[in-house]
Amino acid sequence: MSNVDRVFTVIELLARARTGLPLSVISDKLGLPKSSLHLILRLLIAKGYIRQDPATQQYVLTMRLLALGFRHLEASGLTNACQPTLDHLAEAVGEFVQMRIVDGEELISVAWAQGSQSALRYVATGAPQSNLHATACGAVWLASLSEEEAARLVLKHGFEAQESSPGRQQVRTLPELFDKLRKTRARGYGLNLDEGAPGVNAVAVAIKADETPGSPVIGALAIAGPVTRLPRKKLIEFVANLKAAASELSAVWPMQKLLARGLQPQQASLEGAVRRADEALFFKH
Repeated sequence: MSNVDRVFTVIELLARARTGLPLSVISDKLGLPKSSLHLILRLLIAKGYIRQDPATQQYVLTMRLLALGFRHLEASGLTNACQPTLDHLAEAVGEFVQMRIVDGEELISVAWAQGSQSALRYVATGAPQSNLHATACGAVWLASLSEEEAARLVLKHGFEAQESSPGRQQVRTLPELFDKLRKTRARGYGLNLDEGAPGVNAVAVAIKADETPGSPVIGALAIAGPVTRLPRKKLIEFVANLKAAASELSAVWPMQKLLARGLQPQQASLEGAVRRADEALFFKH
């Protein structure tokens, strides 16, 4: 593993640890010697990407990556193109609406709108979804993949991601996962019935690169809210609204052609150039 690879694996690990991690845990999880890891952490601190909590001595990501992400979204024009559709949908259903896009092996929240006027509101995190099997958006995406690929993505983080959740409808085995994904494919939408965030139900549909048969799923659009206000029957009533909005997003999304092409050769070349530049910048001394 190169030094640049190590930097990114550290960042990705800390991105999943809300309260941070101590040096020993990072070392154990990544299989890196503490001496090398300490140098990487010092570099990331110097660059402003992480900080060390003086009280706990744990390493935590700063807001710098988040700020860079928002700058990238603004520059891409993605949110400007999609926000009107999300605002209209949120107003129509009177609930929280969220759009997530496929980014490598994760689903990233890129746009949202709040339509609820109630004092009891749901607002989702913008963090990547690691427990894909426990979310409506995740179920929709996983259902578009082969069973082998879906299993690999889920097992990457493990079913333990939701072991401590009080959700009552939890998927804990591969046969249960495959059964859930078959049902998701058959009905054309994903459901989360108190599986992920405690006390929250959600329904989601796929956003595709275009309307042609077999077009890849490039994201998901969801409506979510408290279980007391959004039982299964109510969620299903929103499916038609979701599908209409997802079709609009597929049509207006400025990145759709880029994502549909996959960019394998160009992306590989670009990533190689970026890594070489980063390595020269970060490790020239």
